[in-house]
Amino acid sequence: MMNPAVARQAQQYLTNVSIPVADSNIPTLGLGYISSTDNYAPLYVMVKDSTYFCDRYGFCLVPDDPKASRPVSCTLFVRGETFAHVNLVPGQSGGGIMTTVGQNALDGAFVGSVPAEQQIGLGNPSSIIQSINTGGSGLVVGNKAPCNNWTGFVTWVKGRSAHGKPVVIATVQSSIQEDMVREAFAYENISVKFYGTDFEAEYP
Repeated sequence: MMNPAVARQAQQYLTNVSIPVADSNIPTLGLGYISSTDNYAPLYVMVKDSTYFCDRYGFCLVPDDPKASRPVSCTLFVRGETFAHVNLVPGQSGGGIMTTVGQNALDGAFVGSVPAEQQIGLGNPSSIIQSINTGGSGLVVGNKAPCNNWTGFVTWVKGRSAHGKPVVIATVQSSIQEDMVREAFAYENISVKFYGTDFEAEYP
């Protein structure tokens, strides 16, 4: 409640004195999610602790009914200004939600990477715009490695390669983690070889 705009609107709701009328110039968005999976967790945290996000990042998703245990309608504030009205729409499966997004019945969704990639691969006209979490996956290096972020890691890999000492990365074969590593390296123009062979992965 430290954000003045959020505090004013919340007070109006709590006292039931004046309910803000939706501005027709402000868009209303529908976001799908699966309430029974951990894909919903980041969204839930953002809504339930909106003050933290307002104060720290300058934007927040504030529930229109602060007393609701599972908010349905929220308001997106950016730097204290109303940016959009957001309706949170629960679904039963990631594939079903992706189908709804592809039919333009929803504006976006919080779903797992597998249903999203499968649907997009089958022609669903949607795009993955941001990874919310890594599902427990992460790039781990030894504590003596001269890097603490992705940019430093790429610099380290290229430097090692230039000196004939390529970095060895371990992933489970044919896993999502392997695909993540290969795509990330391809983006950085880093070639990947199967360990112990001369085979080099090629990218389009």
